[in-house]
Amino acid sequence: MGDENQPAGQKIVAALEAHKRATGKFPQKLEELQPKFLPALPRPAADTNFVYAATPDGSGAWFGYQTGRDTLAEYDTRSRRWDDVEYEDSFVLRQRTKEFVKGPSS
Repeated sequence: MGDENQPAGQKIVAALEAHKRATGKFPQKLEELQPKFLPALPRPAADTNFVYAATPDGSGAWFGYQTGRDTLAEYDTRSRRWDDVEYEDSFVLRQRTKEFVKGPSS
């Protein structure tokens, strides 16, 4: 594993930010980015996942992808920063409602 999901993660985050600028809120589901903000949702690399969660009112959101065993690269829309975090420190994984996008199995 590593950062093979970084290009897809960057595209998704750019689309999330564009959605927020256009509508005033972040989407509740990643599929809401299609087709206006993303022609198709990128897929995670083999044996990895994307995870996404938004606040109920759409004022904030988190997106993450696996970078190693028990670690994520996580984007927080409130700080507009990427951080490498352990699962137990992840904001996105702590959200009650979250969406997982699974990559293919190898």
